[in-house]
Amino acid sequence: MACSRPSRRLVLPCLGSVRQTTGRRGADAHWQWTPEQIDNVVTLAKTNFNEGAGRLKRTVRAVYERKKKLRLAREQREDDQRHDDNERRNTDQFS
Repeated sequence: MACSRPSRRLVLPCLGSVRQTTGRRGADAHWQWTPEQIDNVVTLAKTNFNEGAGRLKRTVRAVYERKKKLRLAREQREDDQRHDDNERRNTDQFS
């Protein structure tokens, strides 16, 4: 028994809507879009990217700063450990 899916409609508030139609086999890969719909989706993608660019940049920066802080703390611990190990090796245990 084949399961039929209802056609999907992507509502674009500023651009209207884009409706997906499927090919004969009913696979999602068989979308048939008009050139106008493609232009609308591209415009929407650009708009969404531009609206979210600041948030994306802040998120990437926050992740970078968090990882940098963790890396610097780890490197400091490693340097301290190396210093302690070298100090122990260079100490005269008979003095």
